[in-house]
Amino acid sequence: MLWLELTSPDLEREARNGAIAVMMVGSIEVHGPHLPLGTDTLVTQSLVELASEKEHAVVLPPLPFAYVPENRHFPGTVTMEPELLLRMLGAIADEVGRNGFKKLLLISGHGGNTAILDTFVMGRSSKRDPIVYAYLSPWHLPKDIEDKVTEGLETGHACVIETSRVLALFKDLVRTDYLRHPAKTGSTGLSAGVISSYWWQVKCPELYFGDPRMATAQKGKIVNDVMVENITRAIRSVKEDAVTPKVADDFHKRAFRNTS
Repeated sequence: MLWLELTSPDLEREARNGAIAVMMVGSIEVHGPHLPLGTDTLVTQSLVELASEKEHAVVLPPLPFAYVPENRHFPGTVTMEPELLLRMLGAIADEVGRNGFKKLLLISGHGGNTAILDTFVMGRSSKRDPIVYAYLSPWHLPKDIEDKVTEGLETGHACVIETSRVLALFKDLVRTDYLRHPAKTGSTGLSAGVISSYWWQVKCPELYFGDPRMATAQKGKIVNDVMVENITRAIRSVKEDAVTPKVADDFHKRAFRNTS
């Protein structure tokens, strides 16, 4: 159920009846030479909407912006400062709560969102409504399925998996004819756990991994179906969660009892 398509009375009824709100947080960034800049946003939003049909929820429009300074040397990438993203997330959560929703689930469509969403969710404990949850890895695949889809190819950004996912949903937006060779990757040679400001540019200079030319829509459907199930379970778990609201009530009684 899409927030944008509901009437005002219908939305009020959904909130009053205990529906949860869900928002996908994506990115606008280069995905190799062959995938659309909105890959993370387009694909994951589509899957969130499909999941909401299986497990009822009210789905907000996606937040398409991310903190992606590592990719701004390629045309089309749009990066936002972390402080701005945190303020935007906070303002949206406040509005969701003002409209009567008690729970808001943020679903990441971009791996680089993990730090931002983790920081936001932890800091959000200063406010009671809505309780904010985040699902950080909806793309997790069982190993047997991953092996079947990748066929031994290196995976990561704009790889055979991600390219297949886009082919299954937005075939006309994929330009595999722009790919001339398997990805060139590199290494900084730094000790494990040590990074620099340019580790990503060294590791993935062409902004794709492996050989996306091996992608197919059939592989993408397999992956997308798993992701829909992952997201469906996440929505269900948040809906059924009775522990967190009780802990939140107790936390606020203790943490803010001496404040006015």
